[in-house]
Amino acid sequence: MRKLLPVFAILITMGTLFQSCQKDYDTTPDVDKQQADNPLSGHLTFNVDSFKFKSEVKYAQIQEVNGVKNLIISGTKYADNRVNGTYEQLVITIGNYNPENKKFNFGSQANITYSRVDGSETTVYNGQAGENSFVYVEGTYKGYFNTVVTNSKNSNDKIVISNGSFDIPK
Repeated sequence: MRKLLPVFAILITMGTLFQSCQKDYDTTPDVDKQQADNPLSGHLTFNVDSFKFKSEVKYAQIQEVNGVKNLIISGTKYADNRVNGTYEQLVITIGNYNPENKKFNFGSQANITYSRVDGSETTVYNGQAGENSFVYVEGTYKGYFNTVVTNSKNSNDKIVISNGSFDIPK
């Protein structure tokens, strides 16, 4: 028994050393691993009239079609009661996006759409052109915005969107 204790001690030490040097097993070693976009990271927030909109799911991407770049930023907030099919969504699209430009006016250089979906009923609001209706892009997926949006079916129904900001890591 005395002779077995040193052998066990050596085996335990060697096992610990081999375990600490072991790499994680990779089932697909020939496939490049890319960081997946995380729609929960970053932020997209703004005030809708006097209520705070904080996106639960965010998305940002530059899409290129026929050599023209478009920057798309969107966020979705689900109903507090989590009723299926009830959510709010904001989409900002900057057509002919040039990262050298920083300020884009809604109506002429950019579009904004704010939607409220409540089951089968959808209300869509579109951004209006105006002096205080713009998106300012500080980094590709970082910036701030303000605008007034109008109900697409009732021009008297307007909503002020203010203090908007986004920072969506890629």
